[in-house]
Amino acid sequence: MISQSRDTQFVGKSSWYFLVPLGLLALCFSTLPLQAGTVTLSGTEWTLSVALIGTEDGTETYRVTLEGDTANYTDTGTFISTVAIKISDSIIGDMVLTSAPEGTTLDNWTYVPGGMNGKGCSEKGQSWGCFDFTEYELVFGADIGGVVAWELRVDIPEGTLGSELEFKVHYLNSDGTKNGTDGGYVSVSEPSTLILLLSGTGLLAGAARFRKKT
Repeated sequence: MISQSRDTQFVGKSSWYFLVPLGLLALCFSTLPLQAGTVTLSGTEWTLSVALIGTEDGTETYRVTLEGDTANYTDTGTFISTVAIKISDSIIGDMVLTSAPEGTTLDNWTYVPGGMNGKGCSEKGQSWGCFDFTEYELVFGADIGGVVAWELRVDIPEGTLGSELEFKVHYLNSDGTKNGTDGGYVSVSEPSTLILLLSGTGLLAGAARFRKKT
């Protein structure tokens, strides 16, 4: 029978006080929390959120969602025909739309690299991505009156996610003529800040438990 000294047994047990927090920390790293910010423009409450869904070879992939509750929209537009989003000063490749507002399909929205102006996608601004609606059967965009949401995937260089994310939307009247444009910024916490916070919390919990046992 192999016996263990009290010191050896203690070290074996105390290691769990660090391994458990670190294990939970690793789980948090694998699914970093959703980061979101909200702003109200023309009565519409807009939420722009990002979630890190993958990393590879210096590239971070984010799921980005722009959602607007237009129930209290105060202007006179009928449709949202264009959306443009910026989450970093640099993007890799094209943004890919993965979900479109109710009543529209992915095929209705055309991706155009760059930002937007009063006429729609402008093809200017390398760090922006823009989606323009293609009119069909007198439908000129996403209907105003309820919740509208666009979800997309974008690759950016590692560590370049901005702390302020930016978006713009373009409105049309019921006959397809231009109505106006809204745009705003939302602030989010940087992933590095969240990681440091989680790391410190986990390690401090383990250290406190270790001191209590000693």
